[in-house]
Amino acid sequence: MAISSAPEYLFLSNPTEGGVTILDIASRKLVGIVSVGQEPGPILFTPDRQYALVLNRQSGDVAVIRMDLIRGQRSKAAMRSASHSRRPAVELYRRSR
Repeated sequence: MAISSAPEYLFLSNPTEGGVTILDIASRKLVGIVSVGQEPGPILFTPDRQYALVLNRQSGDVAVIRMDLIRGQRSKAAMRSASHSRRPAVELYRRSR
């Protein structure tokens, strides 16, 4: 769980679904659900607050959520369309073995 600033969003990892649920704290409304990988865990923000980083425990990768694409999104459909645009909302980074 993590809270972003400007706007204040609550990010909740959902390990059983492989996603992150994002809620607007002020309005108590769902902003979206982002698919990030297998068994997401801790969520951290970069110092510039431009990205949310999600550690995926089972898949061993890190999902990077672009905050500029999350701000202003208000539905699951909008989140899906953002992730299929030229600038994806989520990118996965795996370590090389």
